Amino acid sequence: MANSRSMPAVPSVTKRRILVAMPLGACLIMSTTSCASTRPLKVPLHAMGNNRVEIVWTRTYPTKTGLRVSGMVRRAGMFGPGLGGHLHVTAFIKDLANPYSVDTRWNGTLSTRVRRLVPFSASIADVPIERVEHIDVEYRSGHDYRTRSVTT
Repeated sequence: MANSRSMPAVPSVTKRRILVAMPLGACLIMSTTSCASTRPLKVPLHAMGNNRVEIVWTRTYPTKTGLRVSGMVRRAGMFGPGLGGHLHVTAFIKDLANPYSVDTRWNGTLSTRVRRLVPFSASIADVPIERVEHIDVEYRSGHDYRTRSVTT
């Protein structure tokens, strides 16, 4: 006696449409997300860590108002208490005496037990991207008193 509840050998029309639509939808989503992201600028970057903080990698991306420098840092050694300080990001421009600079902090804490990577990001506004010679990312401990304005 044949089973009356057996599945048909050929999928129904709606199942075929779903099987065709799913890969097409995935391709559409992947193509739009890859087009939305910008490519990093090909600008020389100098990462200057020290014996306390290691700057692992950096990238520079164009923005509507200038450029964005992002990357990852981690504690260089497994010593000492909490780590203070900041990252000083400087963009040197061709034929310009004063570079553009900004200070930033990393997102999160640099643990004393694990050397995990922590991200950072800094935006520098009003930078002529086509005239950037190189960018320096430097760890500085404490406050940066050189960039503060002095009032008399």
